[in-house]
Amino acid sequence: MITRREVITVQNYILDTTRRFFRDRDFLEIQSPIISTVTDPGLRGAEIASIDYYGSKMKITSSMIFHKQLAASIFGKVFSISPNIRLENEKKMKTKEHLAEFRQIEVEIAFSKYRDVMKLAEEFLTDIIEEISEKFPLRDFNIKFKEYSYKEIVSKYGIKYGEEIPCDMEKTISEDCFIWITEYPYGSRGFYDKNNGNGLLRDFDLIYPDGFGEASSGGEREYEYEKVKKKILDLGLNLHDFKDYLDILESGKIKPTAGLGIGLERLTRYICGLESIEEATLFPKVPGILSF
Repeated sequence: MITRREVITVQNYILDTTRRFFRDRDFLEIQSPIISTVTDPGLRGAEIASIDYYGSKMKITSSMIFHKQLAASIFGKVFSISPNIRLENEKKMKTKEHLAEFRQIEVEIAFSKYRDVMKLAEEFLTDIIEEISEKFPLRDFNIKFKEYSYKEIVSKYGIKYGEEIPCDMEKTISEDCFIWITEYPYGSRGFYDKNNGNGLLRDFDLIYPDGFGEASSGGEREYEYEKVKKKILDLGLNLHDFKDYLDILESGKIKPTAGLGIGLERLTRYICGLESIEEATLFPKVPGILSF
């Protein structure tokens, strides 16, 4: 039985190795905002938290998706250990995979393609797992990757085409290796994922082996002002909610980018083989439960 101290020690090593991995590849670490006028709306049913900010409403960031697009456009290659809040519904209490407060390893690269980012993720996870396995002999890992298209997955498992893959289905999809799911259909994901031109998106999810759930999500980003506006409206969202982001897009400051996010606590849970994600952090905020 692994102790909480051992878990946090492993997590410290994950953070150290993460920073070394990306700095060795000339990435610049940036500090992410905690509050903003704009944040990611594509939260699989989770609500966005907000605060009163000098008489106005500011959102607590649920991801760094918009900010890292701009940062990568300026600096080329960036990463961040980003704190996020997502007000998950209380049903997520039972999944053992969700926290209302968590951290993401956010990565974004200018003028990159989604397949480049997938390759980088494989290198990163392989590096992390191999290094930690040498230092902490926790368990055996199968560091192999398979890929399926979204179309193949929905056909195989009877999921309605066009819908997100349910969280509980991720355990069913899981095999004894990492599973890539690529090319979701237009309209099934956030408006920031870039179209392939054939009704599909240049994006992906990565599923952990052995039923540990989603490891990562990412893709190429839409960056052309008019296309983003149309996609926001197609999804039934309000343009005003994204005004500051749209203004930056219209100015031409955001370039083509691709990136991903990897949840720190989920990665810790997988590496340590923990029953629940709340064991992967010192002060867990489980959806629906008030805690210190």
